[in-house]
Amino acid sequence: MSESAPKSDTHVETHDTAADNSCEADVKTMAHELSRDAKQAENDDPAEKTGLGSVSLRSISLHVEGMACSSCADSVKAALSGLEHATHIIVDVESGVATLRLAGDADEAVQALRSQGMGATVLV
Repeated sequence: MSESAPKSDTHVETHDTAADNSCEADVKTMAHELSRDAKQAENDDPAEKTGLGSVSLRSISLHVEGMACSSCADSVKAALSGLEHATHIIVDVESGVATLRLAGDADEAVQALRSQGMGATVLV
């Protein structure tokens, strides 16, 4: 009988890289869908719903690091709700993405989360 050569770890590493790329693609897809939902919500006359009048709001998507449960999502939503002129806040635990409409800069949202001990990056 011939002995087969020992299996290389190369396949495992390639598989892990492929899984990472797949996960990253899933996050980007979810962020796109959430951003689309937020943009669709802006067509619901945000000035009427928020009383902001002529304040210009923009859609922001954030990847929140380590968000793993509904309690985390509640904390994210609470932190973002504390921002002036933040509306249409949607938090998705599964993808780790939060989207919102905000009059301010995206860095304000990142800082609001960091001040609560959560890491966040702006998704483009």
